[in-house]
Amino acid sequence: GDWTGQAGSIAGRQSGNWLFAAPRNGMAVLDQSAGQVKRYVDGWTAASSVTEPSGGTVVDTEARAAISGLVAALVAGGILPSV
Repeated sequence: GDWTGQAGSIAGRQSGNWLFAAPRNGMAVLDQSAGQVKRYVDGWTAASSVTEPSGGTVVDTEARAAISGLVAALVAGGILPSV
């Protein structure tokens, strides 16, 4: 009933009524079910999973550790989905 014709809208509940607003470019929301931030730019987008680096030589060990730390920080910040 209340949600008919509201696909893609932002919904909020106030005083027992549903309020709907059309998303605008630049909006960001937290998708709690996915644990990540989604942004609206002509449609909702979310970051895709990133595969951590593997292989290489001993010289690459510090680079892989740094990249792994960056990926972990992006996941913790809700920018990338958890794997």
